Parts: sequence; structure tokens; C-alpha cells
Amino acid sequence: MPPGLSLASGTANQSVGDLAVGQERQVPWSVIADFQTAQATLIYSVTATASNALSKTIIRQILLPVIQKQLVIDYFALGDSIASGHGLEDDGEPCHKSYNSSYPHTVYTDLLKRYAIVNYPEENFVACSGATVMTSKIRIQQDDYSWFSNQVDYVLKHLSNQPTLVTITISMDDYGWTDQTFVAHLILESTKKEEDDLTRISKLVEPRLINQVDRLLKHQNVVVVFTDYPNPVNTDSVFFHALTPGCLPFLACYDHTETFVHHINRSLILNVVPALNKKYPNRVRVASIHEKFHENHSSPGDASLSDTKPPWKTCGFAEPPGFDETWIQYPGELGVNSPEPDWLSSGTGEKYGDCFHPNYLGAIAIGDIVDSAASTLGR
Repeated sequence: MPPGLSLASGTANQSVGDLAVGQERQVPWSVIADFQTAQATLIYSVTATASNALSKTIIRQILLPVIQKQLVIDYFALGDSIASGHGLEDDGEPCHKSYNSSYPHTVYTDLLKRYAIVNYPEENFVACSGATVMTSKIRIQQDDYSWFSNQVDYVLKHLSNQPTLVTITISMDDYGWTDQTFVAHLILESTKKEEDDLTRISKLVEPRLINQVDRLLKHQNVVVVFTDYPNPVNTDSVFFHALTPGCLPFLACYDHTETFVHHINRSLILNVVPALNKKYPNRVRVASIHEKFHENHSSPGDASLSDTKPPWKTCGFAEPPGFDETWIQYPGELGVNSPEPDWLSSGTGEKYGDCFHPNYLGAIAIGDIVDSAASTLGR
């Protein structure tokens, strides 16, 4: 594909499977053109390969007219600590907000490539670490935006008639993912008991989340992009070592964390978003970040330090990604201010780096994935 075109849907390589003689099968793509200040002719090609025939390449031209930037878009960022930029030199309690380093800021800068004006004042950044869909009187006393409903209220109060993008990362705290005692309890349970506990929570969270986002989508100019959640731990996390001997083998405990995160993501992808898209077709997307974090970007480990517990400047004993590649904050990382967890801080000599929240690279990666999803919704 030539410079100036990018895929909006479909993949660069697609398989059609086995075809009988004379049989045809369509393979769809859609593309987005960059902004053009003058007409441009681009050449693109499609190559078909088969196991029992020679490859065939078709070359075509496309004439792009002048494509100017769209004028104005309003942007609002809602959610919990993943959205607030917790630990990215954040502003501290209660919401741990980092306007310039959180993933919504990357979405904002990406939108500026398509829009002349992106209305994203700091007031529109209402994400708050620890925010939940379910109400909590204690949390609301700390900050109004710790309740997702109040974040939605802010958007509705400041909604204009301009095209509007709302990004959301929410519900992990409803499941107790940041409560170390609760997570330890779950991952030491049987898989069935863990699933039963999570299902019970889902039945409470899902209808409330659908109801809140429905309030946004009643406005025709609004589209919504959710993110799912990454699993920040590696397969031999120091968290599992802290639970020894109950957490043996460590890989089994890792599988329990995967069960936990996958359950929350499935709740969003299989239940919440389809219900909203059924009522508001093509107005909601999920930007999936879970698998991207699995691609060697989980919390850094160092197997060479496995005899020193806990290890210095590491989050586990699995084979790394190296510190230059990880998307998760780690002890001693420059520019982070998330306190080390209690079960780790006694042995690293470092004050910050929680082995849990996305770091700067992770925030940028999430923002780019969210922006790609937004572009498929015409934003």
C-alpha cells in the first residue's frame, strides 16, 4: 500500500481458505486517505497466492481529490487509573491525573492530524484513578469523578453540537483488581469459584455501565471508544512469590490472573458493547489492548535474578521484555511516581514503580490503538 493510504478495516494479509474449481469468495478492505492539499494519483496492488497455482498481482490506480482537515471535534476522556495516567508524574490523590502523559493525550495529538481544532481542555479529562461504575460513598467523598456516573454527567453538561469522541476505560476497580488482598484470594481459589465470583460482579456492573453510556449515545453526534484491559504481570511475577507457598506453581497463578482479566474483557466485548451497538449501530468500538501488551510488553522480569528475592529493578523472574521495551512501570523507572507495592518495596531500594500501571510507552501505545478505533467511527 502506498504512502497516503492506510487500512481502516480488514488486514493486509487475508486467507480465503479452500476453494472449489470455479468458486469465488470476496475479500473486503477499506482504506483511509491522508489529507491532500492537491490531487494525487496513488498506485496500489493486490496479490493472490495459492498452493496449486501461480501468484497473480493486480495493479490499480486511485485518484485522490483535495482532502482538507475536518474542522472541529470535541473530546472527553473518562475512566479509571489506566485512563488517568496513574504514576506518570501524576498530580497525586485522589485521582492521580496526568493530563500531558496519559493515553488520552496521545489520542488528542493523533486527532490533531485529522482536525483543525480539537477541543480537549484539561477540564474534559475527567478520568480518575479508582473510579467505578458502582457507587461508593467513601470514594465520592474523596472526588466526585471517582463515580463513573458523575463523569458522564460532566460530558452531558458540556456537550455541544460538534462531532464528539468519548473514550472510556472503566470497571476494573468494580472487580477489585487493585485490591491486592482480594486478587490474592481469587487467584488462590479454584478456577470455577473464581469465575463464579466474577460472574456475580458482572451481573451488577454490566446493566449500570450500559445505562450510563446509553445516556451519552442518545446524542447523535457522540461516538464512544472503550478499551479493554491488559494483564500487567509476567508469568513469574514477584506478586506470586509473595503468596508462596499458596501460589505454586507460579504459572497456575498467572493463569488465574488471565482468567480474571479475560472475564472483565469478555464482559465488555461480548455483553456491554453488543447491547449498545444493537441500539446505536456503528457508534461504539472496543480498542483492544490486551493482546498488544502480551506481545512482549508485560512487566519486565529478569530470570538471572531469580536467586535474589525480590530482585532489584524488576517485577518478576520471567524472561524479560527488557526495560527499554516494557509498557509497564517498574521500580526505579525515570519519571514515574506510582509507589512500589508493599510486597515489593522492602527489597529494591527504589521508591517508585508499581509493576502494574502502563508507563509512557504503554500510554502512547494505548492512545494510538484508541485513535485507530475512533477513525473507524468517523472520528
